[in-house]
Amino acid sequence: MNKKFRVQRVSSPDIPGVDCILANYFVDNITCIFVCVVYILPASPISVYQGYFDNICSVLSPESNILIGDYNIRDVTGTDFDFLSSTSICHELYFFINFSNLKSLNFVRNTYGKILDLVLSNIVRIFVTREHDSIVPEDVYHPALLAEFLYTKRIKNATKSQSMDYNFSKANYEQLYRAIESGNIS
Repeated sequence: MNKKFRVQRVSSPDIPGVDCILANYFVDNITCIFVCVVYILPASPISVYQGYFDNICSVLSPESNILIGDYNIRDVTGTDFDFLSSTSICHELYFFINFSNLKSLNFVRNTYGKILDLVLSNIVRIFVTREHDSIVPEDVYHPALLAEFLYTKRIKNATKSQSMDYNFSKANYEQLYRAIESGNIS
């Protein structure tokens, strides 16, 4: 670990069926990068995902976020997946990704040609590749991943609001309308 980084562990939500490690990485005591590594048990009910998404939304950084792990949503297989064409859990994931201004970034396929692990981030220049020097034996379903991003040092005098700002001009209104139309509001 680079000595210019300071790590502060964030308390993990106590959600049955979810194992996660949360941390804030501070770069030069200016920039905060929130990192979440998660494992959700297979066949978890939608309430587990809703609890996880709600808890994570409350601790996301206003600056930079990386969420990586095995969400065990068998219908989601990659970055070009249409989250609205599948299960209600996929719909919840879609709403979480859009509400949190994240993107799905993993293109690395496993031995069977599937993409099971999600890498979600709002960092503009993040690159996810297969890590060939794995420190443990690699699972055929979950290849080792390497997430790298370009960090540009900010000037200390620059200030940034500590609240989240939403850029509504970037919203995909067509997909939002489709999601609302397909939702069950009873």
